[in-house]
This record gives sequence, C-alpha cells and structure tokens, in this order.
Amino acid sequence: MKIAIAQLNFLVGDIAGNAAKIESAVRQAESAGAELLLTSELALTGYPPRDILLNSAVIARQERAVKELAGACRKTALLLGWARKAKAGGKPLHNSASLIYRGKILATHDKILLPFYDVFDEQRYFEPGSAVTLVKFKNLRFALTICEDIWNDKTFWARRNYRQNPLEALRKIMPDACLNISASPYWVDKPGLRRRMIAAIARGYRMPVVYANLVGGNDELVFDGAGMAFDAQGRLLAGGPMFKEGLLYVDIPVKKGAPSLFSYLISNHYSEPAPLGNGVRSSFVTCYNKLWPPFSSYQQVTNEDLTPLPSSVAQIYDALVLGLRDYVVKCGFSRVTLGLSGGIDSALVAAIAADALGPGHVLGVSMPSRYSSSHSKKDAQILAKNLGIHYWTVLIEPVFKAYLKIFKKIFAGLSANITEENIQSRIRGAILMAISNKLGHMVLATGNKSELAMGYCTLYGDLLGGLSPISDLPKTLVYQVARYRNSISDVIPERVFTKAPSAELKPNQTDQDSLPPYDLLDRILDSYVVKGEDRARLVKKFPKKTALKVLKGVDSSEFKRRQAPPGLKISHKAFGFGRRMPIACKIEHS
Repeated sequence: MKIAIAQLNFLVGDIAGNAAKIESAVRQAESAGAELLLTSELALTGYPPRDILLNSAVIARQERAVKELAGACRKTALLLGWARKAKAGGKPLHNSASLIYRGKILATHDKILLPFYDVFDEQRYFEPGSAVTLVKFKNLRFALTICEDIWNDKTFWARRNYRQNPLEALRKIMPDACLNISASPYWVDKPGLRRRMIAAIARGYRMPVVYANLVGGNDELVFDGAGMAFDAQGRLLAGGPMFKEGLLYVDIPVKKGAPSLFSYLISNHYSEPAPLGNGVRSSFVTCYNKLWPPFSSYQQVTNEDLTPLPSSVAQIYDALVLGLRDYVVKCGFSRVTLGLSGGIDSALVAAIAADALGPGHVLGVSMPSRYSSSHSKKDAQILAKNLGIHYWTVLIEPVFKAYLKIFKKIFAGLSANITEENIQSRIRGAILMAISNKLGHMVLATGNKSELAMGYCTLYGDLLGGLSPISDLPKTLVYQVARYRNSISDVIPERVFTKAPSAELKPNQTDQDSLPPYDLLDRILDSYVVKGEDRARLVKKFPKKTALKVLKGVDSSEFKRRQAPPGLKISHKAFGFGRRMPIACKIEHS
C-alpha cells in the first residue's frame, strides 16, 4: 500500500483554510496513487490551539469540515488529526485521529498520553483515550497513535513522564505497521533524538513505523516537519525535508511478514520566499499563499540519496527563518523594522529577517547618540548594504537633549546613572514604534537570551517589539549562528565579530562592565535555566561569586521578561510560556 505523509503548514484556528489545504494534499496524493494520507496532529485546528478549543463555534466548524473531507476522500483515505467532542463526565474534548474514507469515519483513536510539561498543556482541554486503536484497511492492520503516545517506551527512556506505555499493546495486537501523527515542536538536537526513538520502536516491536509531523511556526514554537518511515529492523528508509512543506510517500507490502518500505519524496517548491507585493501590509491570504506555494511534482529517492540531518547550528538558523516568516505573515504583516546598532545581535536578526521575508521587506534603522562609535555606525551601514535591506539613519541627540532639559529640575542634585542610559534606549523604541504605526511594519526586538536572563535590557526600549527572534539564543550561540550565516554569504562585517559587545549608552561602555564574561555566563545559565540545577551544584561547578550573581539576576528579572515580546524557542527550556515563574516571590536557594 502506498501511503502519503503530509507535512503541511497550518494557521491556528483557520478551520476552512486548513481543511482546504488538507483536501488539496488528498488530491495530490490521489494523483500519485496513494491509498492513504496522514496529516499531522490537530491538523484542522492547527497546533497548539490553546483556548481556541473553548470556542464552541470552532468545534462545530471542525465537525462540518470532517464530514466534508470524508466525502472528498473517494480514492484516498485520510488519517485526520482534529479535536472531537468527548462524552459527558470528563474534559470536553479528545485529541483524536480519525481514519475517514468515502463519506465515513472508519475508526478513531483518542490520544492516550497528554503532555503537561514545558510548553504543553493538553490536560487542560482533553480527556485521554484508553488504548491504541487497531484498524484494518485494504488488507493491512494499522495501529493508530498520536505524538506523545510513542514517547514513553521503557526500553528507550531511562526516566519516563507517565506510568502507562501505550506501545505495550502492540505486542498483543501485532499490527502490520504503526502510524503516528504528531505536532512535535523543534528544539536543538530533537530531530536526531526523534529519529533514534522511532527507529528503536520499529526495531523493538518488529514493525514498520510511519510518522507524520507538523511544519511551520506558530507563535513561539517552530515545527520542523521531517516526516519519516522505518522498516521493521529500525532502518530509516525515507525522511522528509526539515522546515519545508511537502509530501513523503512510502509503500507498505500487503503480504504480512515482509515489512520493507520503499520511499518517494515530493520535490519541494519552497526555496526563496516569493515577493509579497507593493503594499506596506498585504492581507494574510495573499502573503501566506505566496510564501507557501502548493507542491505538485515528485521524484523517487533511494537510500543512497538520504543525507544526514543538518548540523545543529544550521538547523537553528533554518528554524529561526521559518519561525520569523510565519509569525510575521500569520499575524498579517509583510514588512519588519529593527534597530541596527552595529552589533552582532541586530546583525543576526537583520540577516534572518532578510532571508525570511526578502531584503525589500526589511528596514534597518540606525539611531546613533553622542556615545555611538564611528565603527558601529559604519558597520550598520555596511551590513544593510550587504543584505540589500532598506536603511535609514535617525539622529536621537536632539530628542535626548530635550529629555535632559525636561528632567533638569526634577533630577536636580542627582548624578547621571542608568536613568539617562535607559532614556536613550526608550527614545529608540519610540522611533521604531512610530515607524511601525505609520508604515505598518512589525518591529523586531534584537535581544539575546543572556541579556534577557540577567535583565540587561530596557523596558519600553530595546525590549519592545512584536517578536524577539533570538531571545532563546545565548550570546555565545549568537556568534556561532552568525558565523554559519556568513558561511552562506559574507554579509556581517568581520569587525562585528571581533569587537567587544557594548550598548554604547555611556563613554567606553562594554557589556562586561555589568555582566560576567559571556562564555562563563552562558554556561551558568544553561545549568540553571535549562537543566534546572540548584545553588549547591552551581557553586561547585562555577566561581561562587559569579554563580550567585547570575542566580540573583535571573530570579529578579522575571518582571521584565513577562513584558517582553514573544521569542522563538530553540532550546530545551526557553523563557516564556514554557517557564512559568511567579513575578512576586522569594526563591530560597539552599
């Protein structure tokens, strides 16, 4: 049986648009001779739908869409991810996968393991299923599972999140293959882990596993796609592209006991983003359709054609490009504005934006003050020219002088301090927001994870914006990712990599006046924020005084992070809704 694996980019809440995209994939799967098409988890609502699921009208539209899609599946069956109503007595919905064909729902599986950690909160909405669903279709017996259902096998995980392992049922029901539909978000090194885990399941349970995953950016989360198929020996026979829409085809032999798979891969039309039109703000539909054109032709792929996963740094860059593009476009914008300081952070954000939206849709604004160095102004100009983005210079000195005059009496007798530094940052923020209001651009913040962790940022200044693309990148990783971007084409001036980082808000200022050296700071942050290590362990691993300074900086800056724009998650633990810390609290570090 030829099976099509769809990795499609959905808009959360757009039931009609998502259903139309699924139906288009069904038509293309039919033309390729596929008898079954797999979507991703919660394909109709998009993932994560969050409290959209509490809207009864959305649920009703879903039910109508399922009926319409079932009627459209005349030659190719569809394994569809959606949120269906549950019976009374528990949570109102199930996270479900329904096999639909020729106007009917042949079988439905309700997700058993509902994740509740980090960015996941499915227990808020869904009632869990009770068992793996087995369905017979075209002489093959398929086990239906959804995402987390296969992420708790005791033979793979040393520590598990749940007592129940749904896969244990496979030893009794002995399906011909296991189908899994997922919305598994990307973070660094996860694609490799996912491959190893699914290979172990296929090998351990002696059955092929066919896996479909969501692709695209939805708010802070980026989904990498990378659908795949393994044979019963755990060998990867086909892998879909990362961060791109497409269809992957695999053949499951009808004869039981011969579970070899042969793969075909849709050639992807997605390469460079298409122009978004001449208007400063195009409609969502226009932007979205041009950025994600339909896919059509396919080519055969053999084992020899399969390449290893890209390096972690390459993956991160591609994830940031996709995440920025989707966030901007799905929010209804087509152009962005950011401040160009001449430093590494704004340089990297500008490069990501240019690659995501096209250089003509990016405006870089240099806003020098009395403390801005000549080399920073020059580096910002060179960067803009290399990227081909629009570039403006707006002098903030007249505005800064006016502010100082306003506060002359109020601050009489008080020496200059961080207040005057922050005024400059807030002037720049006001300028960028004025451009946003007038021209319809989204403002991009350029702060990194190291700064955000320590509160080394200004509320209503450099912290403002619609999106903070690199807020989950520690400073040391910013340099690595920027080097990777320069390996594609040399756009960031070399001096940006070698000069000491500085906010340039006072004479001869450097970041290390206020922060520990970034290589040390980032290692402490990884131990505390990402790995969750406690004070006792930190002061053994790192210099005690520095470790305690970092602990205090992180804990006392939560109020700033709560007011920061959303950022793109690329680490195991990012600031944002996956790290739910109180603001008013006292943390005892014993």
